[in-house]
Amino acid sequence: MKTVHAVTIHHRGRDMLDVCLRSLLASVDVDLEIVVVLNGCDEELPEIVEESPRVHVVAAEAPVGFSEANNLGVAWAREHFGEPDYWYFINNDTRSEPDALALQVAALEADDAAAVAGPTLLIDWACGHLNSLGLNVTDDAWGWDEGIGVAVADYGPLPGRRRVTAVTGSAILVEAGAFRRVGGWTELYDYYFEDIDLCLKVRSAGFQVVHEPAAVVGHHVSATMTLESDHKLFLFWRNRLVLAFVHWPVRLLARLLKIAVVDEILRGPADQAPLRRRALQGALGKLPRALAARRRHRGRRDWVGMLRPRGSVPVITLPEKPAAPAPAPAETVPPGTWDAAVGLEVTAPYGRRVLVLGCAPLPFEDERMNLAPGARTWQLAGSLADDGHAVCVLAMRIPGTCEPRDRAVDRVDPGHGAGPVVFSVEAKAFREPGVAESAVAAFRPDLVVGGSSAGPALRAAQVAGERPLWIDLFGDLMAEGQARLGVHPDDDLLACREVLEVLLERGDAFSAVSDRQRFAVLGQLGLTGRLNRETLGSELVHTVPCSVTDDRQDDVGDGSPDLGDPDIGADDVVLLWSGGFNTWCDVATLVGGVEQAMAADPRLRLVVTGGAVRGHDDRSYPAFLEGVARSRFAERFLVRGELPTGRAAAYRARADLGIVTERDLAERSLGSSGRVLRWLAEGLPVVCTGLSELGSILAAAELAWVYRAGDPGDLARAVLEAAADPEAARERAERARRYALEHWSRATTTEPLRRWARQARRAPDAGVANPLSAAALAELRAELDRERARYHEVRSELGRIHQSRMWKTWMLYLSVPSILRGRWRGGSGPSGRSRE
Repeated sequence: MKTVHAVTIHHRGRDMLDVCLRSLLASVDVDLEIVVVLNGCDEELPEIVEESPRVHVVAAEAPVGFSEANNLGVAWAREHFGEPDYWYFINNDTRSEPDALALQVAALEADDAAAVAGPTLLIDWACGHLNSLGLNVTDDAWGWDEGIGVAVADYGPLPGRRRVTAVTGSAILVEAGAFRRVGGWTELYDYYFEDIDLCLKVRSAGFQVVHEPAAVVGHHVSATMTLESDHKLFLFWRNRLVLAFVHWPVRLLARLLKIAVVDEILRGPADQAPLRRRALQGALGKLPRALAARRRHRGRRDWVGMLRPRGSVPVITLPEKPAAPAPAPAETVPPGTWDAAVGLEVTAPYGRRVLVLGCAPLPFEDERMNLAPGARTWQLAGSLADDGHAVCVLAMRIPGTCEPRDRAVDRVDPGHGAGPVVFSVEAKAFREPGVAESAVAAFRPDLVVGGSSAGPALRAAQVAGERPLWIDLFGDLMAEGQARLGVHPDDDLLACREVLEVLLERGDAFSAVSDRQRFAVLGQLGLTGRLNRETLGSELVHTVPCSVTDDRQDDVGDGSPDLGDPDIGADDVVLLWSGGFNTWCDVATLVGGVEQAMAADPRLRLVVTGGAVRGHDDRSYPAFLEGVARSRFAERFLVRGELPTGRAAAYRARADLGIVTERDLAERSLGSSGRVLRWLAEGLPVVCTGLSELGSILAAAELAWVYRAGDPGDLARAVLEAAADPEAARERAERARRYALEHWSRATTTEPLRRWARQARRAPDAGVANPLSAAALAELRAELDRERARYHEVRSELGRIHQSRMWKTWMLYLSVPSILRGRWRGGSGPSGRSRE
């Protein structure tokens, strides 16, 4: 029995992974071990991972590309199990038949020249439709799955076992010796075209690639493959050129470069030229590594004869994906869960019953790490309770920030007497139907407030019904999505846009975190059809900045500056970074600037309390740690990580200067900084950039030391200037504290929300048909798709006619008179000139 080590990469999709693993474990006639590579995964794994001794887990330290993740799984398996007979690389969204793996092994055992095999892939959600019978590749380096989207019944007789140019990386079996000989997966592409590269390397080494039709694997292929993001299109165009740099013969490569530059960029559609130019530049940037790979893998080129001609890529139309079944309601919460909220009473004449959906942990909770969304939730809810409303808060626990709890829903006591009733809700229960709906049914709110992040805002839109709904857009979703591309380049902004559309179409009033963002939201409302005749003159969007509280001693314990930290002396100048390392964090400037300042002042120590924002940004914090490890002053970077609330507050009390480094991004320009406001309220001097609206205000009023974004030297200047005169620093910090308490108190910042809540009602255009709504545009797109499908049906029918014997005979008949006339008029000379 042959040994097979399977590697599957997992980012998200717990249920799909469960199906994949259980079907693989049911494989017969092979000795199988499975390695799951966690690649930026922030979700709980299915139970089968713990239940099966044949399933093993290895986690990438930071999100990596497809090839690197597969190589990581291989390296781990080699270290723990040794070399198998075969490596099997399979997507986590597949479902394997029990004999699929054994049949592929048999195909390679039957062909001494073959080293790679692939199964027949079927579309898992479209019964009887093909996903892949192997990969076709054109001479201009495009590839497509044979048979994709075609019903098996319509395809005709399926080909038998045969040699193909390549097989898809969704499920690919590789003989271990050949895999080692070609050096594994090429870590050059990030995503897309790695499977073709691997197959061509194997073929260049003298082996063959086969497709085994009897082996069947279902694949949850996307039904929206034509709606690619610009980033995916960029990767397709770039990696196709990289593939050619590595493998194409010189003649074909020269022809392809001419096509790419002249035909596709200079003469191609003008709207696509910028993206294609970027792709060409990106490919040229990888040219040295590609040429090195070319030298390593030169060999046989018999696969060139299998390349399809340019322009032969068919129009791919996938069957319509069935609507997802409605999710089953979450388990009913225990009786009496919401009793404390049911008994709430309003204490003001204009008081209303208000349900607030936000994030946990809240500022008063002593958890692993308190983030800005929790503070924002408490800012909104607390201000409404202060005004005499009966407020119930459902706070979704941000994954990784709270200690594990036994119950999905827990009552949390703010410990401040009268105020909101707060429930902390596990993230999965918060998102699924059931918990929030039962709270609404029990509490019976008059209005709903949702925000502090996209998740709570979306749930608020789902459960509000016909109640007035305030949506807090705590940061611009599209700008945040763009910032995430810096750490998760495979992200798709389409998901951000879809969530934003729902919020903009349903909200009756909106809050932004800055005046700049308020104008951005107005533009977004215009694009979604909300700036219409009915809303003319209505104030739909309000600015609600982050707030501060006068709580310098809050949660500091005894307030003593003696931390019991042996690395901090009484005369040391303590610089502080507190909170998460988010997508906007400029790690290089932080490390470089502090290092330059430390070189000039030996008293400086940087204390870091906080860490990665799990699932959102898993790269910035590891990058910071790497920079610290390389620093010549590494021992003066005091990385304390995530701390309980009280311990983190004690470090803030000891600190002499707070530092925040920001990249010059749209997200920063539109956003704010909760940590800076907290430092201001606690009287801690601040060094920051002027990128955000908050930063520009602090710069104009000389309330902070401001440095140029991305300039480590200027950051060092600001730090040294503040550290050189402690008295001046304290005086500036006190002025900043008084200014913050006057302009950014909870009552002042939330005045628009409090005013709206007293007389909340639906927006003037509620219930009015919106021709620019997502539903209306989706119907237009569906009609366009139907017309496109009809066009392709007609084109396919014409293609069949043009290939028929009757058509070819008719064309020959029509061409005979023209040929005879040409010969008669042109004489017998081939050049067409008459004989003299």
